[in-house]
Amino acid sequence: MQLAVAPIFENPEFESASTISQASTFMLARSPRLILLDLSLPDADGLDGVYRLRAQRPNATLVVISGRDDQITVALARSLGIDGFISKSQSLTDIQRLVRSILAGEPVFPSHGEPGPAACAIAALTPAQGRVLAAVATGKLNKQIAFELGVSESTVKSHLFTIFKKIGVLNRTQASLLFSHLTET
Repeated sequence: MQLAVAPIFENPEFESASTISQASTFMLARSPRLILLDLSLPDADGLDGVYRLRAQRPNATLVVISGRDDQITVALARSLGIDGFISKSQSLTDIQRLVRSILAGEPVFPSHGEPGPAACAIAALTPAQGRVLAAVATGKLNKQIAFELGVSESTVKSHLFTIFKKIGVLNRTQASLLFSHLTET
Protein backbone atom coordinates (compact mmCIF):
# COMPACT_ATOMS: atom_id res chain seq x y z
CA MET A 1 0.00 0.00 0.00
CA GLN A 2 2.90 2.32 0.66
CA LEU A 3 3.95 1.97 -2.99
CA ALA A 4 0.46 2.89 -4.08
CA VAL A 5 -0.05 5.97 -1.92
CA ALA A 6 3.51 7.36 -1.62
CA PRO A 7 3.28 9.32 -4.91
CA ILE A 8 0.15 11.08 -3.68
CA PHE A 9 1.93 12.93 -0.87
CA GLU A 10 4.96 15.15 -0.65
CA ASN A 11 7.40 13.66 1.89
CA PRO A 12 4.96 11.07 3.26
CA GLU A 13 5.48 9.41 6.62
CA PHE A 14 4.15 5.88 6.93
CA GLU A 15 3.52 3.69 9.91
CA SER A 16 2.47 0.08 9.45
CA ALA A 17 0.64 -2.06 11.95
CA SER A 18 -0.06 -5.76 11.77
CA THR A 19 -2.93 -5.58 14.28
CA ILE A 20 -5.69 -3.16 15.24
CA SER A 21 -4.11 -2.90 18.69
CA GLN A 22 -0.80 -1.76 17.18
CA ALA A 23 -2.61 0.75 14.99
CA SER A 24 -4.54 2.04 17.98
CA THR A 25 -1.34 2.49 20.00
CA PHE A 26 0.28 4.34 17.11
CA MET A 27 -2.73 6.60 16.74
CA LEU A 28 -2.58 7.56 20.42
CA ALA A 29 0.87 9.02 19.82
CA ARG A 30 0.18 10.62 16.43
CA SER A 31 -2.72 11.98 14.46
CA PRO A 32 -2.70 10.32 11.04
CA ARG A 33 -4.43 12.11 8.20
CA LEU A 34 -5.12 8.90 6.29
CA ILE A 35 -5.78 5.42 7.63
CA LEU A 36 -5.73 2.46 5.24
CA LEU A 37 -7.31 -0.55 6.89
CA ASP A 38 -7.27 -4.18 5.85
CA LEU A 39 -10.22 -6.08 7.32
CA SER A 40 -8.22 -9.29 7.71
CA LEU A 41 -5.92 -8.23 10.54
CA PRO A 42 -5.65 -10.97 13.16
CA ASP A 43 -7.37 -9.04 15.95
CA ALA A 44 -10.02 -7.45 13.71
CA ASP A 45 -13.15 -9.45 14.31
CA GLY A 46 -15.28 -8.63 11.30
CA LEU A 47 -15.78 -4.90 11.14
CA ASP A 48 -14.67 -4.31 14.73
CA GLY A 49 -11.44 -2.73 13.47
CA VAL A 50 -13.39 -0.14 11.47
CA TYR A 51 -15.47 0.69 14.52
CA ARG A 52 -12.47 0.97 16.85
CA LEU A 53 -10.31 3.09 14.55
CA ARG A 54 -13.17 5.38 13.52
CA ALA A 55 -14.06 5.94 17.18
CA GLN A 56 -10.45 6.75 18.00
CA ARG A 57 -9.85 9.11 15.05
CA PRO A 58 -13.23 10.42 13.85
CA ASN A 59 -11.68 13.15 11.68
CA ALA A 60 -9.07 11.05 9.87
CA THR A 61 -9.79 9.78 6.39
CA LEU A 62 -10.48 6.08 6.88
CA VAL A 63 -10.27 3.83 3.83
CA VAL A 64 -10.81 0.09 3.84
CA ILE A 65 -8.66 -1.78 1.36
CA SER A 66 -9.76 -5.39 1.35
CA GLY A 67 -10.24 -8.48 -0.73
CA ARG A 68 -13.55 -8.97 1.03
CA ASP A 69 -15.70 -6.53 -0.91
CA ASP A 70 -19.15 -8.12 -0.87
CA GLN A 71 -22.28 -5.93 -0.68
CA ILE A 72 -22.93 -6.42 3.01
CA THR A 73 -19.35 -5.86 4.15
CA VAL A 74 -19.12 -2.67 2.12
CA ALA A 75 -22.52 -1.43 3.30
CA LEU A 76 -21.81 -2.15 6.96
CA ALA A 77 -18.34 -0.57 6.78
CA ARG A 78 -19.88 2.46 5.10
CA SER A 79 -22.49 2.72 7.86
CA LEU A 80 -19.62 2.81 10.37
CA GLY A 81 -18.32 6.00 8.76
CA ILE A 82 -15.54 5.01 6.40
CA ASP A 83 -14.65 7.43 3.62
CA GLY A 84 -14.02 4.82 0.96
CA PHE A 85 -13.72 1.12 0.21
CA ILE A 86 -11.17 -0.12 -2.31
CA SER A 87 -10.85 -3.72 -3.46
CA LYS A 88 -7.40 -5.29 -3.27
CA SER A 89 -7.96 -6.54 -6.79
CA GLN A 90 -7.46 -2.99 -8.12
CA SER A 91 -4.17 -2.10 -9.83
CA LEU A 92 -1.71 0.22 -8.05
CA THR A 93 -2.63 2.96 -10.51
CA ASP A 94 -6.32 2.53 -9.75
CA ILE A 95 -5.67 2.50 -6.01
CA GLN A 96 -3.75 5.79 -6.35
CA ARG A 97 -6.57 7.33 -8.36
CA LEU A 98 -9.21 6.16 -5.90
CA VAL A 99 -7.27 7.35 -2.83
CA ARG A 100 -6.82 10.76 -4.50
CA SER A 101 -10.58 10.89 -5.10
CA ILE A 102 -11.30 10.01 -1.48
CA LEU A 103 -8.86 12.65 -0.22
CA ALA A 104 -10.64 15.16 -2.48
CA GLY A 105 -13.86 14.38 -0.63
CA GLU A 106 -15.43 12.03 -3.15
CA PRO A 107 -16.89 8.85 -1.67
CA VAL A 108 -15.49 5.73 -3.34
CA PHE A 109 -17.35 2.45 -2.94
CA PRO A 110 -17.60 -0.62 -5.17
CA SER A 111 -20.72 -0.98 -7.25
CA HIS A 112 -22.40 -4.35 -6.97
CA GLY A 113 -25.52 -3.62 -8.93
CA GLU A 114 -28.87 -3.81 -7.23
CA PRO A 115 -28.68 -5.60 -3.88
CA GLY A 116 -31.45 -8.00 -2.92
CA PRO A 117 -33.99 -7.24 -0.20
CA ALA A 118 -32.02 -9.07 2.51
CA ALA A 119 -28.85 -7.16 1.64
CA CYS A 120 -30.79 -3.88 1.73
CA ALA A 121 -32.28 -4.77 5.11
CA ILE A 122 -28.89 -5.57 6.61
CA ALA A 123 -27.31 -2.49 5.05
CA ALA A 124 -30.08 -0.37 6.63
CA LEU A 125 -29.15 -1.45 10.16
CA THR A 126 -27.70 1.21 12.43
CA PRO A 127 -23.95 0.96 13.13
CA ALA A 128 -24.67 -0.49 16.60
CA GLN A 129 -27.08 -3.04 15.15
CA GLY A 130 -24.54 -3.96 12.47
CA ARG A 131 -21.86 -4.58 15.11
CA VAL A 132 -24.26 -6.74 17.11
CA LEU A 133 -25.28 -8.77 14.05
CA ALA A 134 -21.66 -9.25 12.98
CA ALA A 135 -20.79 -10.45 16.50
CA VAL A 136 -23.77 -12.84 16.57
CA ALA A 137 -22.63 -14.25 13.22
CA THR A 138 -19.26 -15.13 14.78
CA GLY A 139 -21.05 -17.13 17.49
CA LYS A 140 -20.65 -14.71 20.38
CA LEU A 141 -23.08 -14.77 23.27
CA ASN A 142 -25.06 -11.69 24.31
CA LYS A 143 -22.88 -11.32 27.40
CA GLN A 144 -19.69 -11.32 25.28
CA ILE A 145 -21.15 -8.84 22.81
CA ALA A 146 -22.25 -6.53 25.62
CA PHE A 147 -18.79 -6.61 27.18
CA GLU A 148 -17.01 -5.95 23.86
CA LEU A 149 -19.32 -3.11 22.88
CA GLY A 150 -19.43 -1.58 26.34
CA VAL A 151 -23.22 -1.82 26.64
CA SER A 152 -25.61 -3.75 28.84
CA GLU A 153 -26.83 -7.20 27.96
CA SER A 154 -30.38 -5.83 27.78
CA THR A 155 -29.20 -3.34 25.14
CA VAL A 156 -27.84 -6.23 23.08
CA LYS A 157 -31.16 -8.06 23.45
CA SER A 158 -33.03 -4.94 22.37
CA HIS A 159 -30.78 -4.60 19.31
CA LEU A 160 -31.35 -8.25 18.44
CA PHE A 161 -35.12 -7.86 18.65
CA THR A 162 -34.96 -4.91 16.26
CA ILE A 163 -32.48 -6.67 13.95
CA PHE A 164 -34.72 -9.74 13.69
CA LYS A 165 -37.69 -7.56 12.74
CA LYS A 166 -35.70 -5.52 10.20
CA ILE A 167 -34.16 -8.48 8.39
CA GLY A 168 -37.19 -10.76 8.68
CA VAL A 169 -35.84 -13.63 10.78
CA LEU A 170 -37.07 -15.32 13.94
CA ASN A 171 -33.85 -16.02 15.84
CA ARG A 172 -30.10 -15.55 16.04
CA THR A 173 -29.38 -18.75 14.10
CA GLN A 174 -31.39 -17.51 11.12
CA ALA A 175 -29.79 -14.06 11.43
CA SER A 176 -26.30 -15.60 11.50
CA LEU A 177 -27.00 -17.79 8.51
CA LEU A 178 -28.42 -14.91 6.49
CA PHE A 179 -25.53 -12.61 7.39
CA SER A 180 -22.94 -15.30 6.65
CA HIS A 181 -24.59 -16.20 3.34
CA LEU A 182 -24.67 -12.57 2.19
CA THR A 183 -21.08 -11.84 3.21
CA GLU A 184 -19.72 -14.95 1.50
CA THR A 185 -21.36 -14.41 -1.88
